[in-house]
Amino acid sequence: MLNNPFYYGLIRWHGESKIGKHKPIIDKSLYETCQYILAKHRSFLIRKRVHDYLLRGFIFCHYCGQRYTAEPHPNHSVNKPGVIHYYHCPKRERNGCPSKYIEADTLEKQIEEEFKKLQFSEEFIEAVIRKAKEIIAQNRREKSSVMRGIINQKNALENKRNTLEDALLDGTIDRETFKRRHNALQQQLINLDNQITEFDNQGKIDIDLIEEVLAFTRDIYQTYIEAPDYLKRHYLRFFFEKVIVKDKKIYKVIPTPIFKILKNRHEIIIRKNWLPRVDSNHEPTA
Repeated sequence: MLNNPFYYGLIRWHGESKIGKHKPIIDKSLYETCQYILAKHRSFLIRKRVHDYLLRGFIFCHYCGQRYTAEPHPNHSVNKPGVIHYYHCPKRERNGCPSKYIEADTLEKQIEEEFKKLQFSEEFIEAVIRKAKEIIAQNRREKSSVMRGIINQKNALENKRNTLEDALLDGTIDRETFKRRHNALQQQLINLDNQITEFDNQGKIDIDLIEEVLAFTRDIYQTYIEAPDYLKRHYLRFFFEKVIVKDKKIYKVIPTPIFKILKNRHEIIIRKNWLPRVDSNHEPTA
């Protein structure tokens, strides 16, 4: 979803791209900033990931600044045999970093709580809905026009085929000529049928994408927790540059540039501040 230029007004149709007449939700420079962030995270994940841990690449140590790693450890509990998966600072044991191991499930639940704090503004949601309607309407018009052209071609070819078959029955055409022309017509008809199938499938993809965009826009948290891990990583890359962990807790979240821009435009609302907890003197607690 985040790789789609839907947001800045580009429309893709039948292998071609063009800017739509409707007003884009964000400008192209903001979209390209998002793509840079995705590419940077994707490059790290491709190079480094050995195990498929959801938060690998996003978590950093408060004490030493190192990026957390993750790995399984045997569980020696009689009641719960097997392995437990942990995130931890790689300097903890080698260099005496005081950070602590944290179970993967525990930290991933904390990340879910961060998503609970986020929602898009009503104005942004309405803009997405308006644009979705415009894109669907435009795609329907263009598809209808293209389909009429294909059907007209198909009807013309079928008429030619019928005429050719009548000629064979009347004996006005020899068998070899009939086979050659008939096979050519059949192949053209097959190609047109394939085009029709392609347009139908593309329409389904467009609707699925728009449905996903609308779900994400209307309820960030619910969309995140219901998403498969590969899609969750896209949502993480959209919002979080890095997440700082201290003593098994999320201490601070560093937003991505695109998130900062949307926040400054009041298009994203944060229900809670992401700054560290403060005491009565408004100083960060230890």
